Amino acid sequence: MLINLTNTNQKQNSPLTQLYPALIILGAGFAFFASPNTTAVLNMSPREAYGSANALLATMRFLGQALSMSIITTIMTIQEDLALAVETSLVIYVFLCIVGTLLSLIPIVKKNSE
Repeated sequence: MLINLTNTNQKQNSPLTQLYPALIILGAGFAFFASPNTTAVLNMSPREAYGSANALLATMRFLGQALSMSIITTIMTIQEDLALAVETSLVIYVFLCIVGTLLSLIPIVKKNSE
């Protein structure tokens, strides 16, 4: 793989420059996701509820960040092998992502059936 995104080959004294490519890709991915997602959420809400919709969106993002940190922390306390812990957590994250994607399609399906 061109860039090892999980950085499982990191040693305790590895330079931080090995981590920069993964962080750049992560930041770019979030940048490409956040703006269209916010626009889609705000377009689905009435104009007078923009503040509440934006607050709900920020709360859900924070909840997702807290959930992901609790998942990786729990797995790393159970699993001593870092590579296996990262792999297990990524499988859980992919499952949660698929569930979230399917749930986000519900308004589209309801709108098309009307």
